[in-house]
Amino acid sequence: MLLVILALPAHARGFTDSAGRVVELPEQVNTVFAAGPPAAIIVYILKPEALSGWPRALRPEERDYIPSPFATSPRPGGSPGAAARRISNACPGSGRI
Repeated sequence: MLLVILALPAHARGFTDSAGRVVELPEQVNTVFAAGPPAAIIVYILKPEALSGWPRALRPEERDYIPSPFATSPRPGGSPGAAARRISNACPGSGRI
């Protein structure tokens, strides 16, 4: 799904998520929190400055391959609800969780 979103034309667009909510994507997405490590790697490869944090702490051997500004990105972590609240608080105007 991430690749589909990245391939969309650059204008606001709505879609229905898996919970049945209608979500409006802004014309330009500047920050992305990946739901898991594979998605985080895709975002990091495509636009590392958009990655808001890693879904889990990087292992020491992983940090060796990632430049320091990105290796030290914040990690919301914790339960899905707690992580979602921290992300929402860090991105005012992104919606209420």
